[in-house]
Amino acid sequence: MRVSRTIYWLFAWLFVVGVLTQVFFAGMTVVARQWPWTNHMSLGHLLAAPLLVMLVTMYLGKLPGRMKRLTWLLFAVYVLQADCSSHARLRPVLSAPPGAGPGRLRPRPGAGPAGDSSRALA
Repeated sequence: MRVSRTIYWLFAWLFVVGVLTQVFFAGMTVVARQWPWTNHMSLGHLLAAPLLVMLVTMYLGKLPGRMKRLTWLLFAVYVLQADCSSHARLRPVLSAPPGAGPGRLRPRPGAGPAGDSSRALA
């Protein structure tokens, strides 16, 4: 039981490191335009492995019910973001801050190139 809990926590931290690395990959793709999306997507699919180990070891380690529910919730969000192509439109929604829907994130007046407010989105 103790070994299972240790394995669970190791793979939970591995998952966190993987997510942070995936954010870096997304930044290199979107902001720096240095890498293709395949790096980001491939790592996203590989992140299923730590989650599957966590799902098994949480029962073997007899973790509390709250931890089991949170792990299943994390797995559900992973499936929505990584594996369901029919839900591809939900990816920005699942990772956006609250209240950041379409039309809510507008540039400030004068925030366009060289302070030209006529180019700001309406």
